Amino acid sequence: MESVKEHDIDKLFLQMQRELLKEEKTELIALQENLAEFRVNGFSISLPIEFQEAKWAVVKTIFLSKNRPDVILVHSIEPVGFTFQAIDWTGDCMESDLSLIMKQIQETLKLTDGKQVFYDEGQLNNDVPVVWFDYKSFAIDERIYNIMFLFMKEGQLVIGTFYCVFKDYEKWKARVLEILSTIKAGEELNERI
Repeated sequence: MESVKEHDIDKLFLQMQRELLKEEKTELIALQENLAEFRVNGFSISLPIEFQEAKWAVVKTIFLSKNRPDVILVHSIEPVGFTFQAIDWTGDCMESDLSLIMKQIQETLKLTDGKQVFYDEGQLNNDVPVVWFDYKSFAIDERIYNIMFLFMKEGQLVIGTFYCVFKDYEKWKARVLEILSTIKAGEELNERI
């Protein structure tokens, strides 16, 4: 085992302090007996109460890469989750632009790993237009079902993903599309209650 040098202790301490002081990125508001609204910097989504913001130890086991989404919500019992990544976006974005962006993401996924299998795609026209597509990807020892979805909020493009083990996709697909219809965006969702 390599000995720890004096200057390494400061780095270790600062890293531990950052992790311990990391504040949660979501706000949870109870809606009904089995639903809760998660508010995340300018948008909200209603999910079953079994979802919660993932703790750092869980995040590291799900996403091996250091490039992880901003927000990760996981189910307390089942191996399913939602991720959200916001990207600053200049200019106006119309619903047709979202479809074009979605196509570009699909092409990028095909180039990075040609093993994915793509299925359906669609658009939900609710308070916030949402485009989505679903596909199968492969992890080390499991096939994964994914629904990737996009929407705009206050000058940002939000890229979200739902994932579960592939054998459970029939259980989740319709439910997730229903959940995506609950997405709301606006300045009032930036304020903490």
